[in-house]
Amino acid sequence: MLDAPDETTRQGLARSDATIDDGPVPPEAQRSGSNARLWRWILRLTLPLLILLSSLVLYWIWFDNLYGAASWWNIIGGIALAAGVVVLVLWAFASWCFNDVS
Repeated sequence: MLDAPDETTRQGLARSDATIDDGPVPPEAQRSGSNARLWRWILRLTLPLLILLSSLVLYWIWFDNLYGAASWWNIIGGIALAAGVVVLVLWAFASWCFNDVS
């Protein structure tokens, strides 16, 4: 059978529960907010650049015929690249319009 907790255990639990939020904030926790903000802005600025570059390559493949005549490989690769550009556009839109959930 389990014994009931003695008085010192109860006091220790009550004391530890009461002081969880009262302690100092470690420097790592203070810096994590600024690091997240920095990475969010890097993402916001690089995604449009990736969209621009991917769209330029897609233009070269499909419309400019930089790599020669149209072939099945150009069509299949262009479709895959176009799907990637759509994903990048949605990701960029979400990174600029919505805040973090966490």
